[in-house]
Amino acid sequence: MTIPVSSVVNVSIAIGATFPVRAGFGTLNIVTEETGVIGITERIRSYSNLDGVAADWGSTTEVLKAATAYFGQQPKPTSLKVSTRYSTDQSAELRGGSVVDDATNLAIFNAITDGSFAISIDVSPKEDILALDFSADTNMSDIAVTIQTALQAIATGGYTAAICTYDGSRFFVTSGTTGVSSTIKFLTTVHPSTGTDISSLLQMQQGEGTKSDGIDAETITASLDAIQNIDPDWYGLLFTKEVRDGVVINTENAVVAAAAWCEARVKVFGNTSNDLDVLDSVTTNDIASTLQTANYRRTMTTFSSFVDQYPSASILGRAFTVNFNQADSTITLKFKQMPGITVEALTQNQKAVLDSKSANALIVVGASDMFAESFMANGVFFDEVHGVDWLTNAVETNVFGYLLTRTTKVPYTNKGIAALEQQVTKALDEAVRNGLIAAGETIDGEFLGTGYKITTIPAEDINQSDKEARLYPGLSFVVLGAGAIHSVQINGVFER
Repeated sequence: MTIPVSSVVNVSIAIGATFPVRAGFGTLNIVTEETGVIGITERIRSYSNLDGVAADWGSTTEVLKAATAYFGQQPKPTSLKVSTRYSTDQSAELRGGSVVDDATNLAIFNAITDGSFAISIDVSPKEDILALDFSADTNMSDIAVTIQTALQAIATGGYTAAICTYDGSRFFVTSGTTGVSSTIKFLTTVHPSTGTDISSLLQMQQGEGTKSDGIDAETITASLDAIQNIDPDWYGLLFTKEVRDGVVINTENAVVAAAAWCEARVKVFGNTSNDLDVLDSVTTNDIASTLQTANYRRTMTTFSSFVDQYPSASILGRAFTVNFNQADSTITLKFKQMPGITVEALTQNQKAVLDSKSANALIVVGASDMFAESFMANGVFFDEVHGVDWLTNAVETNVFGYLLTRTTKVPYTNKGIAALEQQVTKALDEAVRNGLIAAGETIDGEFLGTGYKITTIPAEDINQSDKEARLYPGLSFVVLGAGAIHSVQINGVFER
């Protein structure tokens, strides 16, 4: 045995922390009450194109209609999420793993005349399900019916109306009760062993399937909270068409609640209104007026007289193609096309009423269809909100990433402060490149040639208590938004 080289030359290499990833500002979340592939436990699922959505949701679903409007944009967005909400009490559900509906699996089941498993529904003691005879079943749905009959034969609690189904790829067992008291457990083998155990054949043992206990009926706020707790990584919110205008869900004004929920977070809400009162200057209780009165900055309302269409999905699809990392990539939503969305034949007066209520529509100007005006409910434009959200995250991530990945500390000195300032500068320079900010004069008349100004307070001037708390409160900046030209006034003189 030799003496290791490390006894003479010892090398130790530290692996630095990974720089944090910036948040994304190009993912829409379509929230629906339609039932299908997404259960309570999963709650939200990601898609990168329309084919993925179509594979999960039927051709007549509202989810697919909204997704079609979203992915119908040019250029196309690349990120979508769909999540579920529940306005009624829900049952506990056991969802099995994949079971292929083919001749091989059917033959396995057909050979079983004494199938068995143990299950617990609604916190009752485990019940042994015995003597399951699949010999006459001709497909997986028949097998599900055989199991359901045996479950209901227990004739107590959640078993009485328990349901077993097969959806083409997996089995489901659902409790016959609803609400938070509705529960279910994974299948286990009957003990002592009796008959032919099918718990794993159904892919319903722990580690094979998933389960969710029942829940009580949710308000919109409760649904969004539940979705956010599972997956917060999305930026835009959109509902399928049942959540529009003055709809009330479990005593809560759904649209107003969603707007308030987004206002408290870094999210934007694409609201669609089909209410003709939005075009009436006398009416002040329509949804556009209500949201405007509340001064919501994160909700954009689009009027459409076509109740089956999703104009908000379409325009957000265009907004979410912006790549802030590229030069001159920021856009205004005014003038944009909306494939598949029917134009509104508005009069000048109706358009003026929409403007006065900070609402938008796909209109025709001259011979051209275009979206106008991209107002948020409080009157600012969508691209401003979108851009500021991105810039805020860019600055936060740059500075946090620098602090996180340093192998030594950032000293509380002017040199350390300068290093933090440099990280802010990098983010602001990106904003100049992508067109979010530009040179100009501040309100005070100071010309900023770079479009921004950063101010720092020297370390020696910081309050001692902040130093002891290791808090540096002295870094600030001013930026000038580049804005966008939405209309032009041209004056000319014709002389003979």
